[in-house]
Amino acid sequence: MNFKHNTAEIKGISRLASAIASDDLIKVRHEIENCITTVNLEMIYEAILQSYLFCGFPAVIETLRIFNELSGGYFKEKEKFDPDNFEARGIKNCRSIYKSNFDKLISNMERFSPDIKQWMIIEGYGKVMGRSGLNLLEREFVNVAVLSTRYYENQLYSHLKGCINNGAGKEEIEEVLYSLKGIAKARNIEQACELLHSFKPK
Repeated sequence: MNFKHNTAEIKGISRLASAIASDDLIKVRHEIENCITTVNLEMIYEAILQSYLFCGFPAVIETLRIFNELSGGYFKEKEKFDPDNFEARGIKNCRSIYKSNFDKLISNMERFSPDIKQWMIIEGYGKVMGRSGLNLLEREFVNVAVLSTRYYENQLYSHLKGCINNGAGKEEIEEVLYSLKGIAKARNIEQACELLHSFKPK
């Protein structure tokens, strides 16, 4: 199939994100080795950093250790820490992902915890997902890969929709999901595909 996005790169960073989420450093090493031959190093680095949102610092630090070794010491200048900028781009990114469900999301998070609502916007959608090196659709594929591997259905549903809201077709998403087999549990991938095809066309 021919897709409008660079599926080889998206599959590469998605498989790497899935390996990080699997907590299997042998798989992580294998996917980094594969990625280095086909994917820009900055994209690999950004996919690793983003994974901390769902997988935590230990998984990402160990992955960076392997990446540093295999890349020959890739380095990217740190971004200026600017909470106001992070909040502005976080709101913009969150709206782009959730579209008409944005207000409902914010209301729910405010009800659950005002702290987590603020962290989600500033830290998640702003500081991390607003960085250069990956566009928003590529970052949504990273999220989908992690959430399919760990299978958090509600969040996976939202980020599958986020892929669609940012220009991906269902066939494209399904192909990326199936590329995760061998890393994520087969049942998780099947459930993710069922979830994807449950979306009603507008």
